Amino acid sequence: MEFSSIQDMLEKAILQKVVQNRKDLTDQGDSLKMTTTWLVDEGIDLIFGHEKLGIPFKDIHVIVNTRFFQPWSRVKNYPDAYHQLSKNAKWESIDAIVRRAETTEVNPIAFISLVSCFRGRGATKRPSLAEVLDHLTYPSTKKRLIIVLSSEDSREKIIAEISDAKRIVTNKFNDVMIDEFNISDEGGKYHGFSASF
Repeated sequence: MEFSSIQDMLEKAILQKVVQNRKDLTDQGDSLKMTTTWLVDEGIDLIFGHEKLGIPFKDIHVIVNTRFFQPWSRVKNYPDAYHQLSKNAKWESIDAIVRRAETTEVNPIAFISLVSCFRGRGATKRPSLAEVLDHLTYPSTKKRLIIVLSSEDSREKIIAEISDAKRIVTNKFNDVMIDEFNISDEGGKYHGFSASF
C-alpha cells in the first residue's frame, strides 16, 4: 500500500482496522490504550489517536529514545496535547527496555516509530527493530495491533529490518495479519507495516 503521509496511512488503513476490531482491542476497563515510541509528523500519531480513535492521553505509554525526554519543540502546535501527555502519560526509554533482561508489556495498540528514535544514530549505538520487538509483550486482549516504521535509510537495510521484524511477530503469535505500506517521499519517505494478531 502506498500513502502520501503518515496521516493518510492512519486515516485510510489504521482507523479502519481499529473500528473493525474496537471491541477486541479494549482492555478490562473498556477503553482503548496506545503505546508510541515518539512523535512522527509533529505528533500526528498521538493527535490522531486522541481525536479520531478516542484514546485518552492518560492511557498512552510513551516509549522514547533517552534524548527525547528533553522539552518537545515538535508539539508546540498542540499545547493541550503537550499538557495532557506531560501530566498523564507513562514514560520509558527504549534504550532501557532493550538493556533490561525482562520484557515490557505495551498496550493493545502500539505505534512503533523507530525512525524518530534511531535515525541519525550510528548502527552500533542503536538496537535493531527485531531486538525492540523481542523485548515487548502484549496484554491478553482478544486482539492487538502494531504499526511499525523502519529506522533505516537504504532500501536493502529497510527490507532486511522489516523482514526481521515480521519474522519476530509471526513467530510469537498465531493468526498474524500483516500489511506492508510505503509513505511517499513528499510525506517523509517511510516504510513499515501493520500487524494484527
